[in-house]
Amino acid sequence: MKILQFAFGGNARNPYLPHNHVKHCVVYTGTHDNDTTRSWYAGLSAKERGFVRRYLGVDGDDISWI
Repeated sequence: MKILQFAFGGNARNPYLPHNHVKHCVVYTGTHDNDTTRSWYAGLSAKERGFVRRYLGVDGDDISWI
């Protein structure tokens, strides 16, 4: 199981980043213990939000619908 909210706080070898996922794993944006995706994104630093947007190829306006 992979959690996307854990992916963006480390380096390129972070096992939660999608390019490091193994085949046949299940990926969730978060779990019942995590904040919502919108709230998680809003709480990131500007640098982290920029990384998320570049990595996912989105503008961040509707981050919960990636």
